[in-house]
Amino acid sequence: MLTNRRTSLTHPEVFRASQGMVLTMPVLDFERTEDAISWFQSNNVNVYLVGLLANAPRLCRRPGDARRST
Repeated sequence: MLTNRRTSLTHPEVFRASQGMVLTMPVLDFERTEDAISWFQSNNVNVYLVGLLANAPRLCRRPGDARRST
């Protein structure tokens, strides 16, 4: 989902950063954030947001992490 877009999805840097996914994934493009919110509400779409804090405990392991006993 994109709102108030400032660059083209076909820009070479966007294409490279997405590893070509911009060609295979559906994209919702809205002029304003309010339009996106309205569309999600009218289509009964649940939106989940996740934020990470630097000092928050990690709940999953990264490859190479030592196993922790629980």
